[in-house]
Amino acid sequence: MSKHHFVPQLILKRFRSESGELFYFNLDQPEKPIISRNPGTIFYFRNLNTLADRTQTREQQFGEKLDTPFDALLKRIEMANEHASTISLTEGERALAACFLYYQWSRRPTIVEDLLSNGSMEALDDGEKEAIRVLSEGMGSCDPELAEFLHNVRAMSLVHMNPDVVKDIQNRGLCIVRNETGQPFIIGSKPISRHVGLLHSITGETKYEVDQMCFAVSSNLMLMIGPIDLDGRVLKIVNAAAVRTYNKGVALQSRMIAGPDRNDIIALSNLLHRSKI
Repeated sequence: MSKHHFVPQLILKRFRSESGELFYFNLDQPEKPIISRNPGTIFYFRNLNTLADRTQTREQQFGEKLDTPFDALLKRIEMANEHASTISLTEGERALAACFLYYQWSRRPTIVEDLLSNGSMEALDDGEKEAIRVLSEGMGSCDPELAEFLHNVRAMSLVHMNPDVVKDIQNRGLCIVRNETGQPFIIGSKPISRHVGLLHSITGETKYEVDQMCFAVSSNLMLMIGPIDLDGRVLKIVNAAAVRTYNKGVALQSRMIAGPDRNDIIALSNLLHRSKI
């Protein structure tokens, strides 16, 4: 049975410490110690994106068409001059980033339950809404044939690309945010979260008050969706408290968290315990 990572290993590896440590906590396995883990052993479910007949897998498509080129894009961003105030992205790179962000939202294992519980259906097209309706009717069924069908629906329908949503992400613009606080970002099983607060220009001369959806792609780098007037800009976050607030938001919406600092993960695991009681 294949391991399918709902947070790709290319992202998880970027949250290791300088000595290669990645500390992990799973709220569903609270008895397990918070120790350093190999990225290949966390944030996955077996056969999450495999069709029931095992002849196809979304995981292969993710790896070949999405994860590998996005990894190359992140390497280009990471290698950019640390004093650069802008990064020029091609239309293809913008589309790739938008697709990756869309799939990162939709490939998580709890997407069906999340959509059914909060009723947030505005981002779905008609096919996805029908899939949700079928899943809703079949929840709790013990019929093995229905269970196989529902697995296929999730693997095939809920992670297919909705071009309108991807285009909307692309049109909002993309901003690169460097973390210069020394307080590392964490990664969670639901890693896209809102950042509210001040960001600074690379020179420090200009401040921007933002309230935007962000995705920390490493312990010291974050992608921010919009606003359009900051598209292509490279900004920095200089307040460690703001990073801790962002990390708290990621943790509270996740059931699994990981990061390079064990004390951070211990503190956030205690927060998760208290919030779920």
